[in-house]
Amino acid sequence: MQSKQTMGIDELETWLTDWLARSGGVAKAEIQRDREFIDYGLDSLLAVQLSGRLEDLLGRSLSPSLAWEFPTIAELAQHLAEGGSGTQGDLDEDLNNS
Repeated sequence: MQSKQTMGIDELETWLTDWLARSGGVAKAEIQRDREFIDYGLDSLLAVQLSGRLEDLLGRSLSPSLAWEFPTIAELAQHLAEGGSGTQGDLDEDLNNS
């Protein structure tokens, strides 16, 4: 997959907030960047849908379990803005750099 779009942390946080409001039926005003996705009712089906939408948006392969590995808007946005994919390779690299 070729990269379609480069987005910063703020842009990703906004996109994730909008997606969560639409997909999870949560009022945007109630969404907090450091609260876990599961607190907003994110289940495995929605997590896979989120990963797919982000793949389309960013133009790169992403792990379907991304929302569990980076469970808040802030964590996920930072990871993606840094070019991470949440794939096992990324996770192994993170462990090796610790």
